[in-house]
Parts: sequence; structure tokens; C-alpha cells
Amino acid sequence: MPDVMVSSLFLVVLLVLYFQFAANLTSEHTGVMESLIFDADVISETMLSSGFPEGWDETTVQRPGLTDGNQRLNLTKLRRVANISYYDRKEIFGTISDYYILLQHTDASSTLFNISEEVNLTNAGLSGEGGMGQPNITLAALSSLQPEFQVRTVRYMVHNSSTIRLVIYLWRDTR
Repeated sequence: MPDVMVSSLFLVVLLVLYFQFAANLTSEHTGVMESLIFDADVISETMLSSGFPEGWDETTVQRPGLTDGNQRLNLTKLRRVANISYYDRKEIFGTISDYYILLQHTDASSTLFNISEEVNLTNAGLSGEGGMGQPNITLAALSSLQPEFQVRTVRYMVHNSSTIRLVIYLWRDTR
């Protein structure tokens, strides 16, 4: 009889520890995902704005917007944002997560809008496919990276009477 009681007590202790661990693990994962979703929303709203302060440049920027305030892409502002380093943009965005931002045509081809070519800029901070974000990241590299947590948000803007898709990837590894 004492063996049954000891075994039962041991089982109860194990179950309590397991469920406590599982609850903490779930809340940690939920917190990371909520943080990523929040950051993605803030970054996308910022990028769709006209920026702040009015007439901002690479040295005065507090909010780097890409548009004229009416969802129309402004290439001068795109150039200015592209000239800000990855780490400075990350600080301005207020995120600890890694990110990759790209623009994409919404026509049948869905070709990438190469920022380097569009604003005539050769900048080591831009990927070969024309995106901006973590150094050495492209869409292919991002898909093979397989981060523990990742979110993707899509917004739209207008450029020369065509629709451009703003795609933002944010990810974080806690492993």
C-alpha cells in the first residue's frame, strides 16, 4: 500500500510540474508572437505614412514614411529610407526583431520592385533583389532560415498608376 501512495504522489507532482511548464511555455510563445505582430503593424503604418518631422531626411528622421500621406509612393523618401542603415532603422522602428522589407508589383508577374534600381542607388544595405533589412537576407535566404517565430504583413500603395505591395517580414529566434 505505501508503494501505491508514493507512486501516486510522484505522479501528481510530475503532472503539476508538467502543466506549470506547459503553461509558461505557451505564454512565452504568445508574448513573442504578440510582440512581432505589434511591431509589424507599427512598422507598416510608419512606412505608409509621410514620415515625421515634415521634410525629414536621414539625419532628422523620427518616423521614416515612404508616401506622400495619401498612399502614393514617394521615390525621394524611399531613397532616404534606403540610405538609413539596417541597425538605425531597427532603432527608429523600435523593434528588437530582425526584419526584411520589400516592394512588389501586384500585376500577374508579381515581380519585385528593386529599390536599388528605382532610386538609382547602390547601397550595401540593400539586398541584391532590392529589399532592405537584415544584411545578406533575400526571400530565398529568409525561407531557408526557418526562424522560430515569424510574421508577415502586407500593405498597398500606389506608384505611377499601378499598385505596389509593401511586404514586411519580422522574425525572432529565442532558441
